[in-house]
Amino acid sequence: MIPANANDWRLKGGAATPSAAADPEALRVSLEVSFDPVEDSYRSIQYKLFERLPAAYKSLDDQADTESAIADFKVQVFDKTYDLAEVIWRSLTAAFRQQTVVLDVIRTGTAEYRLLRPLQANFQPCADRAWEFHVDGFSPRFVGLGSSIAEARNNWKDTVHIAFQRLVHRRPFRMTAEEKQEWALLEQLIDVEHYRKSTPLKIRSLGWVSGTGTGPRVITWIGGDRVEQVTLDQMPPEFAAFDNDQWFEAIVEREPRTFKLIRASFVQRRNPLGRMTKQELDQWWDSLPRTGNLPPSDSDWSNLNSAQ
Repeated sequence: MIPANANDWRLKGGAATPSAAADPEALRVSLEVSFDPVEDSYRSIQYKLFERLPAAYKSLDDQADTESAIADFKVQVFDKTYDLAEVIWRSLTAAFRQQTVVLDVIRTGTAEYRLLRPLQANFQPCADRAWEFHVDGFSPRFVGLGSSIAEARNNWKDTVHIAFQRLVHRRPFRMTAEEKQEWALLEQLIDVEHYRKSTPLKIRSLGWVSGTGTGPRVITWIGGDRVEQVTLDQMPPEFAAFDNDQWFEAIVEREPRTFKLIRASFVQRRNPLGRMTKQELDQWWDSLPRTGNLPPSDSDWSNLNSAQ
């Protein structure tokens, strides 16, 4: 049995003519292949094995004087190599079918979902030499599928991540019956409150540098004239070259509870915004659509929310 906790499995296989035991000069060939039991699929195992065949055939050519003397033996080597992929796959399935892991957090990119309680997970071989990843509570709604163990696990994480992000900001009255069931399941397993409190808010902001010096810079953000001190460690490198009164656009991350600036991931210079004159403001106001231009409707708009 191949150990299931090995990070790198090294396989050595060989073949020889039937007279090899009695004849030291008989033809011999050996293959040595390394593979990763978590990352490799059945196809990649096959590929790695057959990738070694040219070297094996060259070894045979070096041992024999004529092609006819080794032609049949090359066919035997090919068949044994083909069969070896199936042997390795069966060893994998036998080893990992008994393996369980415990999850307490799901991480996908920068997103982190803390589970309300530790959950057991396991890998199961399925049709077409693929893998399924099952997690208690999430199955059968969320099951990972992939050609390798790693691919099945990542597929499961991506599926949960997509479903959570699609529903976490959606109001209940906008959800379908199926989405409500899906969200109820996620709320039972994921600490949604922790996610909301710990995930930074990403906001596109516009402002200008209103104070420079050797210490922290001062920024005035438009929209309430919020004044804030920032350090260069919180800003992208190009921000260091911004002079006083430089306008810029930024994508900032803020602490969700205090709205304190964490960092800015993007800044770009912008032309200053000037205040609109009364004439410009009136012209803009007059250009807005009016309800009188809307088409007539017999719908009762006051009951739309309850209907949904």
